[in-house]
Amino acid sequence: LIFLNPLSGATVLTLILATVFLIIGLFRLSVALTFFRNNWRWVLHFIGGLISVALGVYIILNWPVSSLWIIGLIVALELLFNGWQLVWISLAVKKLQS
Repeated sequence: LIFLNPLSGATVLTLILATVFLIIGLFRLSVALTFFRNNWRWVLHFIGGLISVALGVYIILNWPVSSLWIIGLIVALELLFNGWQLVWISLAVKKLQS
C-alpha cells in the first residue's frame, strides 16, 4: 500500500502512530498510579504518560493534515535522542575506563 499510494500509506501509519501513543500514554499513567500508591518514583511516568496521551490526541484531532509531517518529526526526534544517548553512554564508559 505504501509503494502504490504513499499518501494513503502515510495517513494510515499516522493513525496507527496516534493509537500507539494513546495506548502507551494510558499504560504509563496506570503505572504512575501504581507507583503513587506504593510511594515510589511516579512523577516521570505520570509526565511521560500525559505527554504521550496529549500527543496522540493532537495527532488524531489534526489527522489528515498531520500525516504529512508527523512521521518525519517522530523519526527525527528518535534519531536525535538515540544519538544523544549514545554520546552519554560513550562518555560514561570512557569515565569508567579512566
